[in-house]
Parts: sequence; structure tokens; C-alpha cells
Amino acid sequence: MSPEISERSFEDAIECALLQFGPDACAGEANDLTGWLEFFTAGLATQLDEVKARGERTIRRDVLVRQHGLSDRQALALGLAIEHERLSIQDFEALCPGATRRTLQRDLEAMVEKGLLVERGAGPTDPTRHDRLAEAVLEPRTEL
Repeated sequence: MSPEISERSFEDAIECALLQFGPDACAGEANDLTGWLEFFTAGLATQLDEVKARGERTIRRDVLVRQHGLSDRQALALGLAIEHERLSIQDFEALCPGATRRTLQRDLEAMVEKGLLVERGAGPTDPTRHDRLAEAVLEPRTEL
């Protein structure tokens, strides 16, 4: 939910609507649900935007996986990198606990070679080393 639409404001809107339609509700403006409906539609719009963004990220990942012939592990890594715009070997290890660190490093190296990721960090032992999405992946081309 967006910052202006909190769980508390939702509860307040429901309570207000219930009070308005309770046994002692008077006729006229007391039964006006405009405020609650505005709250509800704003919340719905926020949720739809989040679903749309998640769907676009998933579609972009699937297209890139097919275009570059990525493995299942690489697809997982790409999905995480798209979600957070960065990926460390520690993130990748948490995502694929059954694979060795060297295998995961080779997967990331292959993705760098394919232009999907860009390495960041001073060297192989740099604890801040991570991979970021390449600019081409961050801002996909729109074809007319």
C-alpha cells in the first residue's frame, strides 16, 4: 500500500461506513460512502500499478532468458537483479543453496559476457563486489 493509504486508514474507513449504516443511521448524507469509495479506488489503483510493474519485470526477464539461452539458475539471478537492480554472489548463493559458489560465479560471468550484467567492485576479493544490470536491460528498447 502507498504511504497515504495505511492499514489504519482502511480500518477507519470501514468503521465509518459501518457506523453510517448502523441501526441509528439517519437518512441523507449520513449514508454517503464517497469517502470510503475514494479510499478503496485509490488503494485498488495502487495495487494495480504494483501488479503491472511486477508483470512487466517478469515478462522482461522471460524475454531476456529466451533471447540469451539462460539456464534456470541464471534466470533466477536475472529475476533478482531486475527486481533489485543489483546482485551479489551472496544473494545468488541464498537463491541457489544447492549449487557451489564457483558454479554460481561461472553463471554470473556468463551473464556479464552476454551483456546482461556489469561487474562492480575493486577486485575478486572485494566484499562490496556485486553485479548490476547493464544499461540495455535497465532501459529496454521500445519498438514502434
